[in-house]
Amino acid sequence: MSTGALRILLVEDSTPDAMLVQEYLAEALGTEHTVTHVVRAREAVERLEEDHVDVILLDLLLPDAMGVECVSMIRDAAPKSAIVVISGVDDEQVTASALDAGAQGYLLKDHVDAELLKHALKVAVARLHAADGGK
Repeated sequence: MSTGALRILLVEDSTPDAMLVQEYLAEALGTEHTVTHVVRAREAVERLEEDHVDVILLDLLLPDAMGVECVSMIRDAAPKSAIVVISGVDDEQVTASALDAGAQGYLLKDHVDAELLKHALKVAVARLHAADGGK
């Protein structure tokens, strides 16, 4: 994916879900990543104002933002970071809306595993770079 460690911001308010995603990341990427975990969209925006991340893993149902609003808020704060939604919402319209709002990928929580997550991260970063003219 990149020559250095992948910097990931995990935006998830469910502690068990966040722990599971971090386990999958460790299994898929080993030590080739760093994860910062926040539970609110506002915390994510504040973190993104301080530091760049390569990928944002974003839940759509947060205490302070829901649905496409989450994606738009994060996209505005981090236009050069790939966004992969990890949600329990299995709805084609929601998926399409999230992608239209700027996400590069959408995964269902019930179907995520380490390999799928690794693949989604690679695809999301590649899509973002392709859309940005390879920069």
